[in-house]
Amino acid sequence: MVRILCILFCLLGLFTGCASQLVVLQPNCSEMNWFEKGRQDGMQGQPSNNWIMHNKECDKMQQAEIQNYLDGWNRGLSVFCTEQHGYITARTGGSYKKTCPEKYEDDFLRGYQQGLQLFMIEKETAQISDQIDTLQAKLKNNGTSESDKQKIKKDMDDLSQKRVGNLKTLEKYNNSFSR
Repeated sequence: MVRILCILFCLLGLFTGCASQLVVLQPNCSEMNWFEKGRQDGMQGQPSNNWIMHNKECDKMQQAEIQNYLDGWNRGLSVFCTEQHGYITARTGGSYKKTCPEKYEDDFLRGYQQGLQLFMIEKETAQISDQIDTLQAKLKNNGTSESDKQKIKKDMDDLSQKRVGNLKTLEKYNNSFSR
C-alpha cells in the first residue's frame, strides 16, 4: 500500500512539474489571417465591432487588417443570416444580436421565430415534468392529507394533459420537418 502511494505521489509530482512548464501563446497578430478570423466571427453571428476585441489583443491593427477582418466578417455573415441558421440559433437557446443586414434579416428571423417557439415549448415541457415529479413526491408523503392528495392528483392530471399537448406539437413539427 505504501509503495502504491509513493508511486502516485511521484506521478503527481511529474504531472505538476509538466503543468508548470505550459506556456500560453499569444496570437502572432502580424501573421494572423484576418479575413478568416472575420469570417469565423461572422458565421457565429458576432457583431461587426468584434474586431475591437482583437485589436486590444494585438496592440494596434493596421487599417488593411481591419478591412480584411470586415470583408471576412461580411462573407461569414452571409452564411449565418439564413433561415436555417436562425432556426438553429433559437432552437439551441441562442440569442440574435441583430447582426444580419436588412436583405437577409427577414429570412433569418423567420427561422428564428419558428425555432424559438419550439425551444419555448421544450423548455415549458421540461418544467412541467419537474412540477409533476415534485407533486408525485408530495403525494407519496405520509403527512399529506386526503384532501391535499386529491388536489395534487388533479394538478398532476392538468399538467400531464399540458405536457401531452406540448409533446404532440413537437412531434407534429418533427414529422413535417423530416419529410
